[in-house]
Amino acid sequence: MIDCGSITGSLMRNPDRFQLQIVAAIALAAAFLTSCNSTTKTAQCNKLIVAINKGGEFIKDYDIEQSKTAAELAGALDSVSQELEDFEFQDENLQKFQTRFAKIFMAMSQAFRETRDAMALVEQSKADSKGLGELHQAKTQVEKISQGITEVALDADSLAKEINDYCYSPESGES
Repeated sequence: MIDCGSITGSLMRNPDRFQLQIVAAIALAAAFLTSCNSTTKTAQCNKLIVAINKGGEFIKDYDIEQSKTAAELAGALDSVSQELEDFEFQDENLQKFQTRFAKIFMAMSQAFRETRDAMALVEQSKADSKGLGELHQAKTQVEKISQGITEVALDADSLAKEINDYCYSPESGES
């Protein structure tokens, strides 16, 4: 199950770290994947959730202090997004969830690339009037990026709730 409140909760508790936590029982989901027929709704849900949680773990482990880490995170999120896009779900609702979460991870990837660029600008700034201007520019960029990430995280929380409701509701049954 995806922890719906964790994405925005992490950002609100510690917005400077841009943490995203989508916490789930990955081991349990992996066990289901190996024991279930991959065409069942449960197996497809678990496959989707495992990939989403992988992206969440990358973000949770992100170190805001290093521009190199921001670039690595962007690459990792690109990989997760591609992994999501490569899944071939039979369930129409899961296909929609898959596409939407792939877009969320791509948006976050882009935001972390922009963070990397702003951090690189700060790292290269000199202690003069031009450097102060660059620092102000970087601060403005980071504030804009932070707002964008918060909006994307809210979308991710909402989508995680939809996935949880769909995958774990007793009346939904197997398809």
